[in-house]
Amino acid sequence: MRCFTVLAALCVPFLIVACSGNEVLSESLNDDGVPTWVGQGSSILKSRQSRVFHGVGSAHMMGDFSLQTSVANRRAREEIARIVTSFMEIVSREYIATGQASYAGFDEQDVAKQIEVLSRMDLSKIEVVGHWSDDGSKVIYAIAQMDIAKVRQAIKEMASVNKGLKAYISVEGDNIFDRIAKKEQ
Repeated sequence: MRCFTVLAALCVPFLIVACSGNEVLSESLNDDGVPTWVGQGSSILKSRQSRVFHGVGSAHMMGDFSLQTSVANRRAREEIARIVTSFMEIVSREYIATGQASYAGFDEQDVAKQIEVLSRMDLSKIEVVGHWSDDGSKVIYAIAQMDIAKVRQAIKEMASVNKGLKAYISVEGDNIFDRIAKKEQ
């Protein structure tokens, strides 16, 4: 009993921290009892509190629950990387359209190079914030999220990203995000 009490005391702070970053993740269920994020899939969402990229991944039954969960987590993180890459392609093209890019030596050919650099994003920094298991099909779903501030920070830390593009995203990134994001209700 004493061992259980110590274990519970150690786990409660972890659970509070693990759940505290979830202010944008909707906990609502559809008529079938499935979380709405499973049906919505990967997305870019804006709420009053934040701007986040959501990636949803899934894995079919593999006989090993831990492996299945790990695969769903990896796929959710890969979805975030895919969405961020698409977002950065939009940012890069808008940067070129401003005319500022030519002064920084950045052109259409550089967009592909920057996208290649971004595709190597460190996926371990992307937080998995939820799971759901379909009891009928035994599919596990995972949802990962990364807010725009973490995206900007990750890009800032990448040495090979064009300095002018870094500056442009720090100034215009939120505005571009707001134009393409779905509003959370």
